[in-house]
Amino acid sequence: MSLWGKINMVKEIKSWKDYKDLLELLISRGMGVECQQQALHYLENIGYYRLSGYWHPFRQKNELQSQQKAKLVLLDDFKPDTYFSTVLNLYIFDKKLRLLALDALERIEMAVRNDVVHLLGKLHPLAHIEPHQTDPQTRNNICCLHPNFVNTDKYVRWKEKHNKLVERAKNRESIKHYMKQYGGVLPIWVSAEVWDFGLLSQLFAGMRFHDKNMIAKKYGVKHGKTLEQWLKSLNFIRNVCAHHGRLWNLNIVNTAAPLDDFVSINQYRVFMYLVIMQKMLLTINPKSTWNKRLYELLKSFPNAENGAISIQDMGYPKIGKIGKN
Repeated sequence: MSLWGKINMVKEIKSWKDYKDLLELLISRGMGVECQQQALHYLENIGYYRLSGYWHPFRQKNELQSQQKAKLVLLDDFKPDTYFSTVLNLYIFDKKLRLLALDALERIEMAVRNDVVHLLGKLHPLAHIEPHQTDPQTRNNICCLHPNFVNTDKYVRWKEKHNKLVERAKNRESIKHYMKQYGGVLPIWVSAEVWDFGLLSQLFAGMRFHDKNMIAKKYGVKHGKTLEQWLKSLNFIRNVCAHHGRLWNLNIVNTAAPLDDFVSINQYRVFMYLVIMQKMLLTINPKSTWNKRLYELLKSFPNAENGAISIQDMGYPKIGKIGKN
């Protein structure tokens, strides 16, 4: 018996279709295709299934089943005035949005990482992996991280992931040098070079309150806990971007509290986090043009004749126009 024969499938797997058949299927369901040759080109180079996530909002609602099941149920047919070109423009917009977000997130990651390394390194070069140390001035015992973090499984898992990343990077010249010269023990300013955003955000969450507050103050944030939430949310978005996920209407799982100066912004949509990126970048590089590039991109949001999508789906406030600041 084949593997497929052993699987208890709720629905039968759909049969394979060639690109021309897939295009005909879209047309039969009511999608307008202005240039079939161009549409075939994009189906061949992007993929039907990947693009399906972008035409999902254009599908008609099944009113009866939605009412019976008390949840949104969609038909395969598209809403009137749905065009392949609009779907493609939405895909291109989202791609540009991901690249712009990654540009900001890389700079934010480097800046915050340097803040953490500089502060903890001053306490002790091994503050990240041997937090229990002796203060060189007072000779008192200190814990370089928050005790509630150090004494948990979270910290055990953090060190396990840290050690795996160091092991993976052991052939890098900088890592190899320290491995040879110092018996494999890496000071925080060296080991930080192998961290990812997730490891950084987890370590920041495990720092002492006053240390987190000190770094948060640099970015105009009142409380370290708030910056901790920001970093957790930004790491989630970074992972979505790095794996080419849809960003424009993403439902943010790891949410941060609403911004004090933008309380009306939806914290479950990406726009609030774009605002956070902009606020942090203005501290990192006041001359950055990132906000202007974001402004220009938002102005290019595709116009759907049938109103199936709008920039408000990103969490952009309904009142007012897009501003540069």
